[in-house]
Amino acid sequence: MCLAMDVPRVPRKDIGRMFKYLKDKLGAADTAAMSSDDLMTRYCANLSLLESAQECAILLGRMARERDTLAGKSPVSVAGACIYMASHLVAQPRDARVISHVAGVSEVTIKNSYKLLYADRALLLSNQILAVDPAASTANLPIP
Repeated sequence: MCLAMDVPRVPRKDIGRMFKYLKDKLGAADTAAMSSDDLMTRYCANLSLLESAQECAILLGRMARERDTLAGKSPVSVAGACIYMASHLVAQPRDARVISHVAGVSEVTIKNSYKLLYADRALLLSNQILAVDPAASTANLPIP
């Protein structure tokens, strides 16, 4: 039955034990998952965004995490949506299609996550975020 359903017959405990063994033998230093902050830094560089847009995106991601605006979304989706919003906010707009190509998620995923950010924008966009760039304005944000 397991073969027919394409389900492994190895208990989760054994997989965890083997993972730890291989990590020790191979000397893997850090196996922590990447956060959306780490991803935003890389994606902003790949999108040739100025540092102000990157800083704005990271602050926006932290605010969204504190408020649970994007709870349950993957770090890649969070990064993509925050970059989309931040790039428009600081008047360095990047198309969702371009961001989706860099991030490796669909354009629809970014736009759906952006809708959640946009709905909560009054609480997310603090003075700290708006002070990052003199060009930052909520009037620059596209309506989803």
